[in-house]
Amino acid sequence: MCDVIFLLGFSRDSCSIVKHQLFRNAFTALAVSQSGYVKNEPTEAMIEHASNVLKSGQSLIVFPQGTRSRPGEAMRFHRGAAAIGIRAADFITPVFIWCTPVVLGKGQPWYRVPARRPHFVLQIGEDLPLAPFRGERPGPVAARQLNQHLIELYEARISGGPLH
Repeated sequence: MCDVIFLLGFSRDSCSIVKHQLFRNAFTALAVSQSGYVKNEPTEAMIEHASNVLKSGQSLIVFPQGTRSRPGEAMRFHRGAAAIGIRAADFITPVFIWCTPVVLGKGQPWYRVPARRPHFVLQIGEDLPLAPFRGERPGPVAARQLNQHLIELYEARISGGPLH
């Protein structure tokens, strides 16, 4: 939850994909709809809207794992992020985020406050050009291969911890 706020704060002219429930919530509906954020479903409409955001020149913040990850579990990415990249982006800039102690993790109640203040580390990875994934492959095949590459990239980087 904090990660998207950090990224939006550091990114100029950026947009994000958000849960569709936020568009129906009395407290958040106006803010997310007025900001131009992309609703995460239905999938094809989300991919089309997000692709148009990129084609318009905006940056798009995407969390391919969906909401929050569970520490210690294998990463699982939805292919929508890869499909958007294959369809409309020249490159992806990976961002790696660590938080110690873990706070607001999946399955962790928001009111469980850690004994010490959390420390966030955000590191920007090297741009990943997408042209090599496109080649002669159909879009869905390219998206699957890109998705697998991203999972491997994130697993290797996150398990190594932040660079100092």
